[in-house]
Amino acid sequence: MLDYLPKDDLKIYNYKNEMLYLLYNNKISGIDLKLYKYFSFDIDTIISKLRERSTGYVDDSDGLVYQTFLSKFPEFDNLKRYIVVILSNP
Repeated sequence: MLDYLPKDDLKIYNYKNEMLYLLYNNKISGIDLKLYKYFSFDIDTIISKLRERSTGYVDDSDGLVYQTFLSKFPEFDNLKRYIVVILSNP
């Protein structure tokens, strides 16, 4: 999997170690960590390898970042997916 992911200009939003949202080349991709964990992949290694490549990483282990944006954008159905974009544009 790591061979197919970019090696530069990668932004990552980690939602509760359940899902990684990756932004690169103006595209958003997701990695379902719960699925990888179910199949006995080492998700800590996946996260650390991707984090090494990233130019921006946000760890939302308690979901507070998501809750903050949810209170601002309550009608935004796909908010989790787009938080990586919001955070990468200061």
